[in-house]
Amino acid sequence: MQIHPHFLFNTLNTIAGLVHRAPDKAETVVQMLADLLHFLLRANPESEIPLEREVDFSEKYLAIMQVRFDDRVQYQFHIAPDTFAASVPALLLQPIVENAIKHGLEAKPQGGKVIIQAQRNMDFLHLRVSDTGVGIRNLESVVEGIGLTSTRARLQEFYGNAASLDIFSDAGTTVSITIPFRMLE
Repeated sequence: MQIHPHFLFNTLNTIAGLVHRAPDKAETVVQMLADLLHFLLRANPESEIPLEREVDFSEKYLAIMQVRFDDRVQYQFHIAPDTFAASVPALLLQPIVENAIKHGLEAKPQGGKVIIQAQRNMDFLHLRVSDTGVGIRNLESVVEGIGLTSTRARLQEFYGNAASLDIFSDAGTTVSITIPFRMLE
């Protein structure tokens, strides 16, 4: 639920580097950063928002990362239309997406892709964040950091045992989240 200072400083440095070289691109990144900060200032970690807003936030974050890493970060969204109005905890995807870049793609010289998926299956919403990064050699030895630990705690708080978060690794890593499907009231 907190923005990493490195993200902010690196984004500002990216903007500074673009100002003279590509002013239109610098302006776009400034606007995306402003949108992200505005969202963060208004976000209440104890509230739920429509998945559409969560996806929009993630897309802006990934677009900034793509500029920062000179297109070494690619991304795709596969969001089923019937899930956009689904209720999700605010900033649910952000720490997972951040981990995909930090632990998956940054370590790979050629970079890779982050894929975010959402689909409804009866009474459940299934969210997946996958990366084509370096993967995890031994899932049993993974020490979960703040992002995964807080995400698990928030899922437990919002949904109890009705939610799950699973990690899979092969050629990259996938985090799969399942929560009850509900709409905001």
